[in-house]
Amino acid sequence: MIDPVVIYLHPEAENRQIDPEVLKELTDYLRTSVIEEVQDAYPVVDDSGPDVLRIRAAITDIVPANPLINTATILAVGLPVDMGGGGHGGRVRRFRDQ
Repeated sequence: MIDPVVIYLHPEAENRQIDPEVLKELTDYLRTSVIEEVQDAYPVVDDSGPDVLRIRAAITDIVPANPLINTATILAVGLPVDMGGGGHGGRVRRFRDQ
């Protein structure tokens, strides 16, 4: 059983505006990717029960990019540059069956 992915913004993020469609696309992609990786080795079910592993994932400490800075960067340089500071201590855990 793989629960929907949850999003948590960094508590000190000044810009807290993220397009909900972008978040949905990101969380759906992550959940679908996990399902595709495990479904050949383990059945993926929708309900909990005996012998069911429940996976809950979260994307944490998100610092949204400032859209005004990104727009100015695109106009000046021609390339989008993330000025949001994505490396603020978010943790990634990877589990693999050996």
